[in-house]
Amino acid sequence: MPDAVARCCCPPPDVVARCFCRSPAFPGFFAVGDGNRAGDCGGGSRRRGGAVCDGQRLADQAFRMHNHVSMPPDGVRPDRFRASGAEPYRADAGCGNCRHFSPSQKDQAMTRARRDSRRDSCRRARLFPDFVSCRQNVQRPTGAGFWPGAAAPIGLRPCRPAPLRSSLGDGCTAEQRLAPGPVHLFAALLAVVFALPTLAAGDDWPQFRGPGGLGEAEAIDLPLPWAESDFAWRVTLPGKGHSSPVVRGGRVYVTSGNEETGELIVLAYSAADGKPLWRRVFACDTYKMHQFNAYAAATPVVDEKRLYLNAAAREAYFVVALNVDDGAIAWRRDFAPFVAQHGAGASVAICGDLVIVPNDQDGPSFCAALNRETGEIVWKVDRKSVRAAYGTPLVFQPASASPQIILSSMAHGLTSLNPADGRVNWEISLFTYRTVGSPTAASGAILAGCGEGGSGKRFVAVTPADAAKGIEPKVAHDFEGALPYVPIPVARGDLAFLWTDAGVVSCYQTDSWKMLWRERVGGKYFASPIRVGDKVFCPSRDGEMVVLAAAPEYRLIARFPLPEGTHATPAAADGMMFVRTYGQLFAVGKPRS
Repeated sequence: MPDAVARCCCPPPDVVARCFCRSPAFPGFFAVGDGNRAGDCGGGSRRRGGAVCDGQRLADQAFRMHNHVSMPPDGVRPDRFRASGAEPYRADAGCGNCRHFSPSQKDQAMTRARRDSRRDSCRRARLFPDFVSCRQNVQRPTGAGFWPGAAAPIGLRPCRPAPLRSSLGDGCTAEQRLAPGPVHLFAALLAVVFALPTLAAGDDWPQFRGPGGLGEAEAIDLPLPWAESDFAWRVTLPGKGHSSPVVRGGRVYVTSGNEETGELIVLAYSAADGKPLWRRVFACDTYKMHQFNAYAAATPVVDEKRLYLNAAAREAYFVVALNVDDGAIAWRRDFAPFVAQHGAGASVAICGDLVIVPNDQDGPSFCAALNRETGEIVWKVDRKSVRAAYGTPLVFQPASASPQIILSSMAHGLTSLNPADGRVNWEISLFTYRTVGSPTAASGAILAGCGEGGSGKRFVAVTPADAAKGIEPKVAHDFEGALPYVPIPVARGDLAFLWTDAGVVSCYQTDSWKMLWRERVGGKYFASPIRVGDKVFCPSRDGEMVVLAAAPEYRLIARFPLPEGTHATPAAADGMMFVRTYGQLFAVGKPRS
């Protein structure tokens, strides 16, 4: 997933204002300000009552993190947040105009932080997109686009948790369409349970973050560090994209977008040698976008017969199934246009015989289940529309219960749906900011978070409800300090690794949620880490692969350059690792089969 962009104009330093942007990955850009005054900048600008000055908040945040993150002598280190080579603020950069910046500078979100000796002032500046202003009223999608993730500084504003609100076994409060009867419900549930293993066979990586969406794979014999001479193959992709590769049956699939025509391109390659197998093109209109956007950000999911993907066009939000052998269209299902300022980004998932379609947007929202074979709607559940969400659904398999579909959003918090009929199993309200990273699981708990301004504001581990035992969902742990916003955690046994957008990695013991270590590895990240055997890999948007030991003690194994930067999460399958950069796809290793 996807995905980031700002929606704000940036006033000159002498015009003190604070703007809160609407972004799927960091929807809380701060305009230039001193933290003590707020001005109406339009389009969602607002004042947080009772807030202390941002300089004090920055210092306090640094003090809280001092024992876990290496700090400079002054204990604050705002310069760590500066983008390399970024120009100082210029008045003609206001109102979204940043054309005077170089391409390398436009490829990054710039933060300038300066704290004076009185600890009462912090001035920051951001780059904003060419095409938006604070007064822009975005009510309709302007084309087919998906937003990549985003990286920015560690959060400066601690999230004030929303009051907990849960419902257990109270049925679905939203409208149910095409709801099946009791006999069909039982049959559908059996189909879901027995069909689950068919999604991935052997060393496949069939969806975003691999089998189960957990980002885990068996150990692979890879050279570390690797160089271009170690590539098994490399291809140049048509256009640009931020979607992640998926692998099944000796084929690797990826999507890309033509920035000149707006076309969405689906490509299949031989996993062993990179030989192109087929391509399928979907016509989509072009539209103005932020430099972090691309026409391809949602990741497909593949089974033994078909590749499924979702996309947002001007006329419709659609899901399509393609035959894996030749890319022919098996079926297509259109929905109403996706209404969100930044476009769509969440990927579909598979649960048994169902394709799960997330659609939390600014317009009418829903979650739907489609028949994998025909594309017909099996069920469709209406959801609240409060700031679009960008996480991929998690198919969660409790130890002693049927599978559940886990969704995260600002409007609902965490929601568990019954895959047979879409009814709500349980729900717990958690978030006061937008959700971008997908929910994931570790040691039976659900991990999820929200954020703003390019950093996580709240991240929690939730113990799921158990209706049979009368147990309500509850927060098992509320993480503190450096929190992820876009990157999704990964686990190894009873260890969980949280990797933030700004390159701070923390390791937790999942039985007690005690933090074992926290280190700054540096870099800016949209991709999520994956665990391959006893190693954790994560590529940065600046084009560097960082490899850590998946262990209770911090150990940096390697860090080395990639051909270019990436927003995509790598795939590990059949003895190889597949890395998608902005415009390339390459593989390292040797196929086992």
